[in-house]
Amino acid sequence: MTNNILELRKQKNWSLEQLSKSSGVPLNAVWRMRGYGSSLTNAFRVAKAFQVTVYDVWVIPSGDDRRAKARVENGVSTVRELRLERGWLLRDLSRLSGVSKTTLARIEEGRIPSLRNAAQIAAALGVSIYQIWGHSAT
Repeated sequence: MTNNILELRKQKNWSLEQLSKSSGVPLNAVWRMRGYGSSLTNAFRVAKAFQVTVYDVWVIPSGDDRRAKARVENGVSTVRELRLERGWLLRDLSRLSGVSKTTLARIEEGRIPSLRNAAQIAAALGVSIYQIWGHSAT
């Protein structure tokens, strides 16, 4: 998975140091951001600094562009709530998302996932990352 950080930095004429300062993400973490190589919290911070969504910064396949724009219009839901609404067991969400049951259980207990896992879970549930973690990860 790729990202558009370099292009967005060029548009703003920002160095890595300026992005770090604007986003509040440590310089070494900004430097290491490749593909999904980011925590969800740092991904939200970088996107906010650029005034775009994580979907605009990282090329995250969604299959439905409305999800990328959905932000938190329907309110924030938990992974567990969304999974149970669909009548799924952890193993069902694990199979559909490619995220292990152990990791999903930890996320349902409140752990903030990596950007990669968040994207895979949100896509499997058919919602935006922002609908699940819109405020809790920033």
